[in-house]
Order: sequence, then structure tokens, then C-alpha cells
Amino acid sequence: MIRDVGRVMDFPYGLCDRLSKAIPIEGMKPVSLKKRDRSSREINAIAESEEGVPELLELAARLNRFNA
Repeated sequence: MIRDVGRVMDFPYGLCDRLSKAIPIEGMKPVSLKKRDRSSREINAIAESEEGVPELLELAARLNRFNA
């Protein structure tokens, strides 16, 4: 979902790929976007250093709720 939202928001693919790969895995599934945002230091660090990333994460989390 992050890669899709990032593409629409015109973020570089490499940045979206780093964010997506930073999602922690519980069992065989990625953690929900809401949980992930609080638990991943890497994602939080990227969100603090890259403009627009918090908005990307929020939009991806909203869209993910409709997809679940």
C-alpha cells in the first residue's frame, strides 16, 4: 500500500520501498499500518527527515482499512 500511495503522491520509489521494507512482521503477516508507525524506529526516523512522509503514512493507513 505504501508503494502505491507513494507513487500517486510522486515520492521516489526508493523511499517508498525503504518504508515498505521497514514494516515489522508478526507471524506471516505485516503489522497493521497503525501499529507499524508506532513500533518502527526506521519508519519514524524517515518520517521525521523526509517532508510529506507522515501524510503518506496516514493516507496509506486509511486506505488499508478499506482494503482489509
